[in-house]
Amino acid sequence: MKLIPLVFLFVVGAGCSAEEWKPLLNGKDFTGWETYLSKPASAVEVEGLEKNSKGEYTEALGVNRDPFHAFSYVQMDGEPVLRIAGEIPGGISTLDSFSNYHVRLQFKWGTLRKGQGTLRNTGLLYHAHGKHGDGNGRWLPSHQFQIQNGFCGDYVAMGDGAALINAKKADEKHYVFDPGSAPITFSNQAPDPTRCGKMGNAEKAESEWNTVDLYCVGDQAVHLINGVVVLRLTSRVRANDGSLAPLESGRLQLQAEGWEVFYRHLEITPIKEIPSELLK
Repeated sequence: MKLIPLVFLFVVGAGCSAEEWKPLLNGKDFTGWETYLSKPASAVEVEGLEKNSKGEYTEALGVNRDPFHAFSYVQMDGEPVLRIAGEIPGGISTLDSFSNYHVRLQFKWGTLRKGQGTLRNTGLLYHAHGKHGDGNGRWLPSHQFQIQNGFCGDYVAMGDGAALINAKKADEKHYVFDPGSAPITFSNQAPDPTRCGKMGNAEKAESEWNTVDLYCVGDQAVHLINGVVVLRLTSRVRANDGSLAPLESGRLQLQAEGWEVFYRHLEITPIKEIPSELLK
């Protein structure tokens, strides 16, 4: 199994207390971040990107190459917010890695759509590591905190990311988080399921700002939507031999999946433990 370098480790008492929040977006540029766009569809014209004899692109756009301005700042509600749009899947990722933290943000849907599917779709990826594109072909290997109409808070395994989640079957193909059920492994290795649905529905209307909270301490993580716990998991990574090991740190990545979405108030603070009331 590849070792995951810990570039940035929050330590309480080492220059940042548990009450201090650090903004991750400065509203002006993407210092501390990098963008990545995957291989475009054939119909998208990208100057300088090679195609094969079938008219298909042979490589991804890659890191910090964003000719269509999929990632930008716009003014909304009197402040700069991050806008993600465009038809080429990818993401914007922190350069630093984090461990033992509480991250929170607010998101609101836009109206433009250039992606597939009928549900507005994006996601917060955490404990991200490895190479761009190794996470389901377009992102970093990681855990996904799903942000999608009606499914905000779902878990999706990305690349070699895996999780143990107390879950039950909702039907033949789908699982949902259920604290009273036995833990199930969710990963991209068959026969494991790759996605676990959240518990309940705490989302606001598409036109309103929704709040996402993510707590990660050690190998434990908790997903909250608008202050409501919707899923808990034990973080794992799958090694080359198929075994599972704890995954306790990594980068953050916000997905671009064709739908216009706005983010604001993305910030992070170090914590020593997950509040007990969130674990009951």
